[in-house]
Amino acid sequence: KNSVSEMSAPPPEQHPLTLKVMRLMKPTLAFTTTGSRYSPLASLPGDLAAGARNVQDLTESGVSGPSRYLSLPANFGDIHLGETFGCYVSIYNHSNETVSDVSLKSEIQAQSQRFPISSTTEKEHDPTKPFGPKARTDYILKHKVTEACFNILHCVCSYTAANGTRKSFRKFFKFPVTDPIGIESTLISVHDGYMVKATLTNTSKKTLFIENFTFIPSSDQLLCTSMNPQNTENENKVENMTYLKISESKQYLFRVQFKDLSDPKAKSITMLGKFLVSWRGPFGEVGSRESKDIVHNIPYKHSLSLLIEDIPPRVIIERPFTLTMRLINRTSKVFWPQVISHSPTSSRTKLGDIMVIGKSSDILEQIPQGGNCSFQLTFLPLRAGYIPLSGINVIDKNTNNSYQFTGIHQIFVDKDEGAKESDNFINQGPEDATDVTEEINL
Repeated sequence: KNSVSEMSAPPPEQHPLTLKVMRLMKPTLAFTTTGSRYSPLASLPGDLAAGARNVQDLTESGVSGPSRYLSLPANFGDIHLGETFGCYVSIYNHSNETVSDVSLKSEIQAQSQRFPISSTTEKEHDPTKPFGPKARTDYILKHKVTEACFNILHCVCSYTAANGTRKSFRKFFKFPVTDPIGIESTLISVHDGYMVKATLTNTSKKTLFIENFTFIPSSDQLLCTSMNPQNTENENKVENMTYLKISESKQYLFRVQFKDLSDPKAKSITMLGKFLVSWRGPFGEVGSRESKDIVHNIPYKHSLSLLIEDIPPRVIIERPFTLTMRLINRTSKVFWPQVISHSPTSSRTKLGDIMVIGKSSDILEQIPQGGNCSFQLTFLPLRAGYIPLSGINVIDKNTNNSYQFTGIHQIFVDKDEGAKESDNFINQGPEDATDVTEEINL
């Protein structure tokens, strides 16, 4: 009857020491912020606002705890990616036994790796001295979290018992880490690089103050220029610092240029760089993080290339404009092109948001191997903003092979003639049949 299955598990070993962990965090406001302008005092209830004339009134002198304007968190609280996680670890001898050589080893385990943490406490227990009854030693641990996932704090307490035996026990504390800022980016191809548009969204449950948002190029062959105005009307600012309320978004624009287009190394760059954002919480909590790498695809060079030679410096909505293009024959034979500026199976001469005016199909002169031929097309833009030019087909009359160009150029269209000069440039190299607009979610 005394089989192994019937035997009960041995009771866990009782240790003379206990280990407690408490998270270190700042209090929260005892009210919610509302209104178009972020102001803690303006958001106070009426009776509290009457007694609080400035932010210093949120703390009351001579009181060890928070004032009536502040509240302590009722639970663990939120910890965001890029912020510093801090905790208070206390080891206490609750027994009548005297031990020695008490030490603490701690680490944070994320999804991909582990991070050892060292204590920042100046005065700790000397391991060489006895650790008697009711003795206590405290540690303060800090770690900047770098992965938005469940993180686990491992704490291992080791000591030497009274009989000289070396013993240890461990505790685990699991907590979630969330991403407070969502970053979405869009690439727009221009003649010497890309326009990188980014949208920041506050996905946390508190107001965030954006200290800095920059784009870091991945290579010294790239040059980044911020296209964001320094002073924007109706922008949320507190002391020259932009803030985002809950679920609020803000857009940024950067121009990434190749320093030398003739350098073959520049054309082989696929990784453009990454975003770096830093912020502060309502009580000055510091946070920062990097985005994933912004990558663009190197287009495959086809046997036929299309180059835009001339484009007007400014294009006005619902005003015709003419583009001069050049076909380059990279085949090993003579090429006899027929240019069709819309799909042969469609009865409409519409290229997305641009209408073709006049002749939409034309047979050009034959192009020898390695040669080129120029032609012109007239378009009518139907909306303002960046419009992709695509949908041009070229058929070889000798072989009946068809070539379709779906990503040729981005045309910027102004609303009226009084607008500033737009950002239209002449392409310096041929474009092939690949899309030039990419959506990237970080």
